Amino acid sequence: MKTAIYPGTFDPWHEGHQDVLNKALEIFDNIIVLVGTNPDKGQRSYPIPKIIDNVSSIEFDGLLVDWIHSVNMPIHAIIRGLRNGKDLEDERSQQFWNEDLAKESGYYLPPTCYFVTDRSLIHISSSAHRVVNKLKRGRR
Repeated sequence: MKTAIYPGTFDPWHEGHQDVLNKALEIFDNIIVLVGTNPDKGQRSYPIPKIIDNVSSIEFDGLLVDWIHSVNMPIHAIIRGLRNGKDLEDERSQQFWNEDLAKESGYYLPPTCYFVTDRSLIHISSSAHRVVNKLKRGRR
């Protein structure tokens, strides 16, 4: 059984996240969606997504490498989604930070697997969803 983790703030969960999750489910037996709080964004304003059978959802705070080290189960991969080249640059930078932190702490870090979202979803982002939802509430 191969278990992967899909970390992010997912604020809010949207079609792009679901697309990445669906693609990862074709490869991994179990996926843990790690819902983190971004200290720059503050408190979560959206609920954790409703999850299907072989996918679970866990909230966490802190560093990803610390969470991976603290669980008593093998994690085979870290799942990340890409929409464009900028996402790749950002994600690679985050991957390098995680690698450095893991090495510094003497922790094992599973490989990062990138999944490209469907081309029909590349314009969708959580920040755009938040702006649209805020503007919709203001229209009422």
